[in-house]
Amino acid sequence: MTYDTRSSRIAASLNEENLYTDIPSCSVILSREINYSSSLNRLKVQREIEDRRLYNLRLLRNQKYKFRAKAAVEVIAIDKQDNSFLLCGGINGCVDIMNLYTMERSVGFKPFNEELPRPLSFDQKHMIKCAQWCAKDNRFFVTSSSNKNLSLNDVEYLSIVSTNKCEFSPKSLHWKDDESRCQFIAVADGRPEVKLYDLKTFPNTIALHLCQKSKTKMTAVQWHPSGILIAGDAKGYVHLCDKRKARRPLHSFSANCAQIEQIRCTSDGLFFVTIDLSYRVIVWNSLSFKKLAQHEHVRRSDWSSQPKDLSLYEDGNVVWIAYPLGDEVKILVFNRKSALLESHEPLRGHLSRVNTCQFRNGHQQILSGGADQNLLWWAPNSDFEALTRRDEIVERVQAQEDNWSDED
Repeated sequence: MTYDTRSSRIAASLNEENLYTDIPSCSVILSREINYSSSLNRLKVQREIEDRRLYNLRLLRNQKYKFRAKAAVEVIAIDKQDNSFLLCGGINGCVDIMNLYTMERSVGFKPFNEELPRPLSFDQKHMIKCAQWCAKDNRFFVTSSSNKNLSLNDVEYLSIVSTNKCEFSPKSLHWKDDESRCQFIAVADGRPEVKLYDLKTFPNTIALHLCQKSKTKMTAVQWHPSGILIAGDAKGYVHLCDKRKARRPLHSFSANCAQIEQIRCTSDGLFFVTIDLSYRVIVWNSLSFKKLAQHEHVRRSDWSSQPKDLSLYEDGNVVWIAYPLGDEVKILVFNRKSALLESHEPLRGHLSRVNTCQFRNGHQQILSGGADQNLLWWAPNSDFEALTRRDEIVERVQAQEDNWSDED
């Protein structure tokens, strides 16, 4: 896969403090590149790398995949270990697992009607509402379904390892994906408490009680990289909880919004993003809990359903935010330094409501699924150029082959 040439911008200014760089891996050759002289005290050098690939996403013609279960795509998940395996959960309970690398190598620019690599598939008989891969081992993933089941699944045997029956259908779940020994699965099922599931004792639970006085329903959960659990409720409040102190949250504050539907954190833990029932996106500072930026969607006609997904992609000082909105994928761009949240051109290609979308980390691609039973693959222009060159080479090789027999 080829990447566009990255444009670098180096700005230098005087500083009496020691020399430092914002990017640890940035190496600065002072004497040659910026004419460093001993008379100057020190230089403060900042290097900003801007990658423009995500600004020109388009639909890969060959990757309009028809969901094999012939049902609406309700949820998709990409493993974080290899960024290669795609999990699709359907409204009819069917689960498809596909290898993205195999699809890239084997398809090229073939027409839609040609056969794609056959995915692994098995049926859970009820609508898949949430899904997530295990961060350490991509042989396992967890799903929640409309029949109130929370299931741990094995990819190798295409079977359910263990199932726990919840009191209500889980609305949100997040599997703690750090390198710690405790692998807790946090689940919000609409009750005024968040339940933690430990794989060592699964399906036994540890109840994390929140807001005992108000009895507010919990609607969204997300693990912070520091190990703190962030939860959102139906009244627009954000709660920060510690699993060691389960009775009350460490801190709670009002987001001044409607019911919180999704929460996502950046990999460094400095920011987290919330989206509420009215599609209001807010970027928060994780240290001061201050609202840094906000985006509101004006057209109420696009509010066909509640926000079902939210995905982040970090690219230097820029954080890309994607979420389904009507029949398109809405994209926002947040700048870490200026704290500006700008709207980008949405991705349009689905024939009906978009239910889910996910960034493919390391590849600057987006995959989306919707009620039209299609799974669309969005990629930068450079990926098109790579596929075009590859197909041209294949065509030249095939043209030079001697396929004539002696009888002809």
